Amino acid sequence: MNCWEFMECGLGPEATGNGKAGPCPAATIASFNGCNGGVNAGRACWLIAETNCKGRTQGTFSDKLADCHRCDFYRYMEKEDRAVFLFGERPNAMPYQSRQVYQLKTISSKSDDEQAIVYLLRQLCVSDKTRTINLSNVYKEIPISNIGKIVEVRGSSVVISTNELQLSAIRACGETFIGLKHFAKSFLCRPTEYDLHDLTVTLNGFSFAHLYNYLRETVRVRLSRPMNVVLRRDKNVFSGTILDISLGGCGMNVLTTYGFDGAPDGGLKLKLKLVDPATFQMVEADVPCAVIRVDQTDRPFKVALKFVHDKHTEEVVSRFIQQRQVEILKEIRGTHYQERSYPLALCS
Repeated sequence: MNCWEFMECGLGPEATGNGKAGPCPAATIASFNGCNGGVNAGRACWLIAETNCKGRTQGTFSDKLADCHRCDFYRYMEKEDRAVFLFGERPNAMPYQSRQVYQLKTISSKSDDEQAIVYLLRQLCVSDKTRTINLSNVYKEIPISNIGKIVEVRGSSVVISTNELQLSAIRACGETFIGLKHFAKSFLCRPTEYDLHDLTVTLNGFSFAHLYNYLRETVRVRLSRPMNVVLRRDKNVFSGTILDISLGGCGMNVLTTYGFDGAPDGGLKLKLKLVDPATFQMVEADVPCAVIRVDQTDRPFKVALKFVHDKHTEEVVSRFIQQRQVEILKEIRGTHYQERSYPLALCS
């Protein structure tokens, strides 16, 4: 049951405004669709600014929260014992090709959203004895995720404990994402203090964010330096560079897209020169591929390639990616251990 059904206010999605205010913001904000199993924000209306409640327009999250706690629908949701402050399950993952890691989402306003997120985390401390959250970072295209635990909430800041690898990733990235078990969106937040002895980090500056990384079909790694490559189709040769690679494909930077528009979906081969991690010898591989997108927005232009492996190229690329993952993780850990040599300067 959504709030407009419970309150019988007539301001649900189908409201036409005949003698009334029309649909309430809680009934129209699609960003919250599925929250607690409701339609739009129908089961999380306390998080939405300027809802139309009891004949008047409410204020921001912080302005209306005291009234929400006294609301019959809010109390009804509390009695359902179904983590009322959390969101519905994540949607099914879909392939995502862009290098973009996340997109910020503003629901009410930046300050109002931040207060709402801190409130949700404070409620988690009360309702969940484990206080566990999921921390995620993307460092050089590598996803790094570990469990964290809320130590305490201090005003608008939250202190989180986690392991050495995740703490190092947070320091390297200057940000991290918090995910909750039943939350549809992640929170982006910034670190302000570290305690390398207790492995805690203090976070604030919270925003809603849609994290794209988990939608990728295969793990992508950033190369240690740009790699010059050649793409061939019969006698036609296209030169460019790649910055990262996955088992499923890569993005190729080119100075001209002339000839790509006429390239068929298949019949292309990308010549790669990769170091074999076992022998440290240079291995060449002509990877069959197809052009799936050409972006001519800015120079250098970007051509998205999908690999159509044979047995040899799949093995070569797979081994290279695994080795590059190991190198990136060693880089993060090495930074952490180096920093621990200076505890007075870095520990709070």
